[in-house]
Amino acid sequence: MLSCKIVLLVVNLFAVALSLQYVTQERSLKNLFKNKLGIVNGKNTTIESHPYQCSVIYYGSFFCSCVILNQNWVLTLADCIYNSSPEYYQIQVGSNSSSFGGSLYFVDEFEIHPDYNVESRDYSLGLIKLNGYLTFSNSVQKINMATKDLKKGKKVVISGWGESKFGNTFQDLTLKTVSHDDCEYVYEEYGYEVTDSMICAKANNAGPCFNDFGDPLVNRNKLYALFSWCFNCGDNNFPGVFISVPECLDWIKETIND
Repeated sequence: MLSCKIVLLVVNLFAVALSLQYVTQERSLKNLFKNKLGIVNGKNTTIESHPYQCSVIYYGSFFCSCVILNQNWVLTLADCIYNSSPEYYQIQVGSNSSSFGGSLYFVDEFEIHPDYNVESRDYSLGLIKLNGYLTFSNSVQKINMATKDLKKGKKVVISGWGESKFGNTFQDLTLKTVSHDDCEYVYEEYGYEVTDSMICAKANNAGPCFNDFGDPLVNRNKLYALFSWCFNCGDNNFPGVFISVPECLDWIKETIND
């Protein structure tokens, strides 16, 4: 099994390395994992089915997923933009591909959740303000945010750019939520902390993996969380761990409505 948490640590290293101007090293690390991407055992879908999803483009390449909150702001993981500069980023919307198509927007500013912890990934949410306004269409739309976390056993859908024989295709997958206590019990044995800002979900021999950081977790057209980390990809014993949107809702609303 592949440990997608290891790659998330690499994502953190990208951001730190950028501040030290180790850009060449970052690209080498990204190339190391470029062929091990995406949702495990997902099914192909279209951006019209998930028009709120967008791509964080870093130095011209896909880096993380993001979600459209309104015409001027998108939401991603803090890990994907921490200790970095907006000038190196663009946001791609309205495309089935993570590498081409749709529309590209330059970035104006970043906002990181004030309680974000780079080591534990606690409260790992970041807001990106666009240098311009999105034009909504059937492939570009905002999503409403949930106000409360879901109970155990509820169906949720994750979408992202998975790996198939045809390349990195846009895929989705239905998961079921796992109780916080159960998820915490699984990971604490291995020394990983599932904090109060995190929720968990899993499927049978399926789940998010590389290239899925920031993928949205949605139920009935409401955004509940973004994918943050896991231990093994598509392993029934290890749920995917997501950052809860309801837990951070006040901060999100205050920032984008300021």
